[in-house]
Amino acid sequence: MNYRSTQYFKLLIATSISVFAFHVTVHAEEIRLIPKWSSSSSEPNIILLEPTVFINGKDSGAYAGPRPPIDTAHTKAIANPKLISVIAVKDNKPYPVEITKIEAKSSPIAANLRIVLPKAPDKNMHYLVTIPVGSVAYVSPLPSGVTVGDTHQPLEIKGDIQVHNDFLTSTQSTNKAALRQGSKSGTIDFSYLLQYPLGDPIAPTGAVHASIDANASFNAAERHRYFDKIEAELGAYAVHVFGENSTNNAIVEYGLSSKLQADQQFDKIDQTLGVNTWIYPNADPFPWIYRNVCLFGEKPDFALPPRIIFGYDYVFHENNDAVTTSFDGNQRLSGRFDWTLPIAHHLAIKDVPIVDSIREIELVTDISGIYDINKGKAAPEIHLSLDFVLSDSDKSPTISFSYINGKSAPKFENVDAFLAGFKLKF
Repeated sequence: MNYRSTQYFKLLIATSISVFAFHVTVHAEEIRLIPKWSSSSSEPNIILLEPTVFINGKDSGAYAGPRPPIDTAHTKAIANPKLISVIAVKDNKPYPVEITKIEAKSSPIAANLRIVLPKAPDKNMHYLVTIPVGSVAYVSPLPSGVTVGDTHQPLEIKGDIQVHNDFLTSTQSTNKAALRQGSKSGTIDFSYLLQYPLGDPIAPTGAVHASIDANASFNAAERHRYFDKIEAELGAYAVHVFGENSTNNAIVEYGLSSKLQADQQFDKIDQTLGVNTWIYPNADPFPWIYRNVCLFGEKPDFALPPRIIFGYDYVFHENNDAVTTSFDGNQRLSGRFDWTLPIAHHLAIKDVPIVDSIREIELVTDISGIYDINKGKAAPEIHLSLDFVLSDSDKSPTISFSYINGKSAPKFENVDAFLAGFKLKF
């Protein structure tokens, strides 16, 4: 262990890995650099150093003065990333973290420093940042009465690491399997995605992906009561970030995809070729809704965006054995909106049997639709679930209560059912 790590270790023991104090004196109004896991950048593993205003020692939000407070032309931390250090702590042991680069991102009202790490943080670690005095330059003069807080001691990185890591994969379908019981039969739902980024792995310019989604009934004779669908997709897309340097931004992916859609018995098989656009908006009002729909427990540190999909497909009807459907045109428009919202977050209920096991309650919304251009017909498809997460472990099953309604490709049969069962992410 080098000298710097030893010093960190002594400091950690002395403070018992608690939230660190990082200023010497409290002025009426101070600017401090507050590190947080970023959820608004196209680069996945970012610690955002955001200038934050403290009034009489209380956090009053991000600095929004007439000009950026950081003088990026004279910021030594940009010229020499070794001036800023990051450590991860586990079992009271510090582990130095590699820094890929440090860069400045400016907007009309603020300037942030971004520490880029080579990989995502470990949710079982506790992360700290040290910024030596003088390594960051501020514009001069600052507004009257505003001073710069002392940040030479280790700063705890704010934000939920698990939520941050979830955001990194929010542009991908969640791999999951669900076993649920309806009024007549049980069902299995399965989703799996493989994705390979193109370009810089930290900030990919595109990707190719392959996925499979299946909804099937245990009893083939009752499959018409539930969504009866197996869909395999292969596609490629480019990635663009709108408003990258703003808190109001969106990740937009656009590209080509081909789908193979079949029912459980492969009586009906369609193949499609089309263009699609995936949008992940991280702009108001979505972050506000995400935080304020949480009624119990702690408010989330930051918001995960919904996924909005638009597409056009040309359809090849490969097999129609014993299946008739009025959706037999060759051109389709499609749309989808899915978003998982936290109704309860980080619950800590005690001494109430069963209820005290609940850690999270999530409302899962997945609403989609297909419009047959040739036939002039629309087919909505609705999946709504209330999921009760009973463990902090990602590998533990979730209790799920669901409602499904609508019509699903390729058979487009009417479905209206309630389901209850278990869901497992992997």
